[in-house]
Amino acid sequence: MSIKLIASDMDGSLLTTDKRLPPDFFDVLEKLHQRGIRFVAASGRAYYTLQENFMPYQDRLDYLCENGAYASCDGQVICLNTLDRAVVDEIIDCCEKLPEAQLVLCGRSKAFHKQPPTEYLPHLKCYYVRHQVLEDLHQVDEPILKVAICNLKDIRQTHAVLEPVFGQRLNVVVSGDYWMDMMNPQVNKGWALARMQQFLGITKEETMAFGDYYNDIQLLEQAGESYVMANARPEMFAYGKHTAPSNDHYGVTQIIRRVVLGEAL
Repeated sequence: MSIKLIASDMDGSLLTTDKRLPPDFFDVLEKLHQRGIRFVAASGRAYYTLQENFMPYQDRLDYLCENGAYASCDGQVICLNTLDRAVVDEIIDCCEKLPEAQLVLCGRSKAFHKQPPTEYLPHLKCYYVRHQVLEDLHQVDEPILKVAICNLKDIRQTHAVLEPVFGQRLNVVVSGDYWMDMMNPQVNKGWALARMQQFLGITKEETMAFGDYYNDIQLLEQAGESYVMANARPEMFAYGKHTAPSNDHYGVTQIIRRVVLGEAL
């Protein structure tokens, strides 16, 4: 097997339940770097958040961010997709009628949201380390890559309300236990990975991917060697060729060490 690119989802895949990297991650990253194998952080998180997550080795990775709306290789932007402003305004108005839906407008430089209830703050700060609180989200004049919505009570209920309204025009996907995302219809992690592969001259067969949630389906489909995490929802296993140990057992680095680096574990 000749793997040249490894793309991994973050939350539920590379990161443990308590949001930590595997203790051997940077050792594995250095070994991949020495062999010329690229590692891509593929996440719904923002670029600036991912850069902070991987400090001080942030320049050793490539990034597929905002569920595919933004991607970069060696610091060069290869994918930047923004939503139509009229659609963003429509989403804002619609979510005003959903009191449990905490709306986040994801710009390239920072995220924008209203002042949330206290219990939402840790979730917002985890994914968007740069954010601005506004009274009126219609005031945002920065191009928006993605709209994210957090609901700590029932995100699927919010999705059930918004998907019939926007599903024909946008990619409306549940991306975590408390989160859903809305992007342009073609935008997803697999779409961005395909553009990255084309840019780098790397084939699907030379790509390995890890994922655990609905927003990882296209990412897994775009990789010749696809691994669904053991902690994934049951319906996700149909989308992977293999199963990796759970995120809390450091499944991503376990598989890379054994399958790519050829180490005996």
